[in-house]
Amino acid sequence: MSIKLYKNTQYIKEEHDWSVSKKLYEADRLQIDPEILVPHPIESDPISGSKLRKIREARTKYLNLSEMVVSLWISYLFKTALDLDQETLKMLDGDEKNIDGKGVSLNNFVKNNISVNYLLYGKTAVKVNMAQLTGDYSELQIKENNYRPYWESISALQIKDWQYPEQLSDKRPFDFIRYEYSKSNPRNSETEEVKNHIWSKAYRIDNGEIYCINYKGQEVTNGALALEQTFEPETPIKISIDEIPLVVIDDKSWIRDVDPEIMRYYNLRSNHDNILYNACWPKIFIEVAEMQDVKDMQGYLNENIWNTVKGSVKQIDSPDMTPHRSAMDDSLTSLFRIAMNQSRFISSGSKEVEGADTQREQKENSRSLAESLLQDIEQLVNDALRIHAKYKGVSNFNGRASLNKDFNEFNYESFSSLYGLVINDLRDYPESREQIVKAIIKKVGEELSDPNIDIDKMASEVRKEQKIDINTNPFRGLGTDGREGQGNETEDQEN
Repeated sequence: MSIKLYKNTQYIKEEHDWSVSKKLYEADRLQIDPEILVPHPIESDPISGSKLRKIREARTKYLNLSEMVVSLWISYLFKTALDLDQETLKMLDGDEKNIDGKGVSLNNFVKNNISVNYLLYGKTAVKVNMAQLTGDYSELQIKENNYRPYWESISALQIKDWQYPEQLSDKRPFDFIRYEYSKSNPRNSETEEVKNHIWSKAYRIDNGEIYCINYKGQEVTNGALALEQTFEPETPIKISIDEIPLVVIDDKSWIRDVDPEIMRYYNLRSNHDNILYNACWPKIFIEVAEMQDVKDMQGYLNENIWNTVKGSVKQIDSPDMTPHRSAMDDSLTSLFRIAMNQSRFISSGSKEVEGADTQREQKENSRSLAESLLQDIEQLVNDALRIHAKYKGVSNFNGRASLNKDFNEFNYESFSSLYGLVINDLRDYPESREQIVKAIIKKVGEELSDPNIDIDKMASEVRKEQKIDINTNPFRGLGTDGREGQGNETEDQEN
């Protein structure tokens, strides 16, 4: 019997913005998404518009600023590894080395799964799952067959429906909660086609007992789903512990406010590159008179090209790209200012200096925000550890996992300097920018807590490793009047 499942009203409200955040972070075929790469008016022409659009899509490259912003915050938040006390280590008994069954440690799971989802969406969840055993098994048999709890990261877009009880408690944070995921059907051999189905899993409290209900959805065809999905419910399974094994952080992420600026920069950059491609060279046109009876166009031009009576030669100069480039720079600065949650931002290398009160306020805002983020993540991890302990039969578990929340002035200065350095590199190395910036974030981020760190020196070393000369910018051509895009670029130096 097929049934219809519903979405929570909050999910419906947030779904679009969450989807945009996911697209910008995963950078999946954004050039063909009209919401992300906004169509130009001439691309709506019924005759030539489609061709022009395809040409622009082919020339447009996406710079994944969303991933850079998240990576910068991760480098700031996780100066040291997750600390587990002795009671927690004893309970886990090595599980922390492979917490998800895929070889990912608990520390990396928190850093790269939970925290990334939380920064992107402001909402994330962890499901702790253990195979239901029937019959009597000795402790040795359970260990030999690897029957133990595993963790799974659930994103905000997967959690479709939920209901909070009238009275919240640790054991009853929800009356029910449901999420969806895609799973490949089992195959007998490599010769069979891969087919995916949408599945939904719901946890429900019924008369004080916890049940899990699996729903099989429709087959995914060419990456598309039917607008009206229906599901086939399977037999409910009683959970062996006394609470829903799924814990959630539900908040708002300020990083989502960066998304409109990322799209603005993406469109400005697309327009900039396509204008340069089409218009950076002066264009020469021949204007001829009395064309009505001309049948041999080439012969006519050969005969009359220099005849000033019957025709004339005109030149259309290339456009001045300076205002466009200025708009891109403003967008980039605004983007990182929002990402740092600052009211004002001065890039690295600027001679302008902020007032002491402004600096103090921004440092405090950054520190408070970082502490709040880590407190939420720490609480989620400890809630998941409590469920993990219940699955392993550990009663009265009081172990704790802790994250380092000691952010001093040095941490902020290093973090702020790294942001400014990233902006400058994005401006100075247009074609190699993503490769360089990711390498800088990785190298510098690993040493961010070192008080003797020399960020500029490390960045210079990364540029040399990437074979980029700091003194040259081979991709930005300047005309004789200093304007960009005048068609006098060379391949190996800037004029």
